[in-house]
Amino acid sequence: MQKQSWQFEPLFGFPPHPLQQALDRLPTDDPAHRLLIAEAETGSGKTEAALIRFFRLFAAGEVDGLYFALPTRVAARELYQRVLTYVEKAFPGRATRPMVLLAVPGYARVDGIETKLLPDRASRCSDESKQQRQERSWAAEHPKRFLAATIAVGTIDQALLSALQTPHAHLRSVCLDRQLLVVDEVHASDPYMRHLLTELLRHHLASSHALLLSATLGAVAQDAFLGAAGAKQSGSKLDDALKMPYPALTNGAGEHLPLVVASTRTKSVTVESVPHLSDPGALLPTIQRALAQGARILVVLNTVGRTLALQRAVEDTVPADTLFHCRDIITPHHGRYSPADREVLDAAVSTRMGKGSNSGPLLLIGTQTLEQSLDIDADLLITDLCPMDVLLQRIGRLHRHDRERPASMKEARCLLLTPENGSLKDWLQSDGEATGNAKRIGLGSVYADLRTLQLTWDYLRQNPPIEIPRGNRLLVESKVDPRFQTVV
Repeated sequence: MQKQSWQFEPLFGFPPHPLQQALDRLPTDDPAHRLLIAEAETGSGKTEAALIRFFRLFAAGEVDGLYFALPTRVAARELYQRVLTYVEKAFPGRATRPMVLLAVPGYARVDGIETKLLPDRASRCSDESKQQRQERSWAAEHPKRFLAATIAVGTIDQALLSALQTPHAHLRSVCLDRQLLVVDEVHASDPYMRHLLTELLRHHLASSHALLLSATLGAVAQDAFLGAAGAKQSGSKLDDALKMPYPALTNGAGEHLPLVVASTRTKSVTVESVPHLSDPGALLPTIQRALAQGARILVVLNTVGRTLALQRAVEDTVPADTLFHCRDIITPHHGRYSPADREVLDAAVSTRMGKGSNSGPLLLIGTQTLEQSLDIDADLLITDLCPMDVLLQRIGRLHRHDRERPASMKEARCLLLTPENGSLKDWLQSDGEATGNAKRIGLGSVYADLRTLQLTWDYLRQNPPIEIPRGNRLLVESKVDPRFQTVV
């Protein structure tokens, strides 16, 4: 396959931002750069930065392909079309263009064309005239082959399966060995996934490159990933972690590479604790007033059950034309839809709530499926209590773009649903487990560590306005770092 050189601006259509420029100019043959960790705010162009790094490594013969791993199927589907578009621009000749696979079971696409997965032990037959098409779609026929695609966009679990004792783990591992592994939203990993990713990196970096992308990555997790690259564990204190630069680009030796960062847009968000965690329906008067003022409201709750209960309540009290519709049907957003319906629903959310969408009152209610990847720009955010790093993701959907807003919504405001009694201690049993009532709300189940939730809540009560992205490092390190939780 022909390998060539690319210029950033003609390829992506805009001048490179500092992070993109740094990854564009970084040497491809420095062993210290086999692992790179990029931290920057949402919307800073980390996707394009990852792609230009891939194009440079590919042209230099350092990698033979790319696997772009994301935390959810929604995120993978949203990103796939962008990657496909850029690859088509980078390789205008169809005969020399690498295949681009959407590596998500139920949604698999090859070069933008939907393909069907085959049952086990089956193979797709075709005549000689379709030989090339058959070769390009081979990797899409079974999930176990997804990583064999030259360029694939999929979920992180497809890569992590190569680090587990599962059927076809060796096939996945070999296919990944010469790929640039890009892991987006790496901060979204739970401790188990973080351990698996560390083990995967330990093997992968012996033969290839990896790039980890995050809005803000805690120092403990970063230490673990750098350890997989052979860097000495820093064991830094919390104060040292808070002094780390942001945005940041860190290599496998633990060195912070220089970024020329211009002044960035800062968003000040007032977070108000609302003691109605057990009954989000108590917010109906607030929702009605905001809709009457022309606001676009996003409500993110921790469980599907709570989402459906609130949806039923608002349908009885709020004008139907202000509720989110998909194909003329009033609907909430959650993960229990069929693949086909979910794809339509996600597109409707981005169209109605994304950049360039029409103004006017609108209420969208959903679960964590709304907190990542979808383009949502809300005037008012209402959310269940959740860990600080998750809350920052949800706040990323608030005042996301520059546009005209109702007079009462000029300032970014988040209403945080919290326990009525002022503390989480009454939600704990004597053995430290969360009570059944707490788990039904997602505390102790969706988010297992109640210490993190308590720290998040305590901080926000004392510091209601938060500055994003300037305060991201402090917010994440002091409320998510396990070393800080010992005081709770």
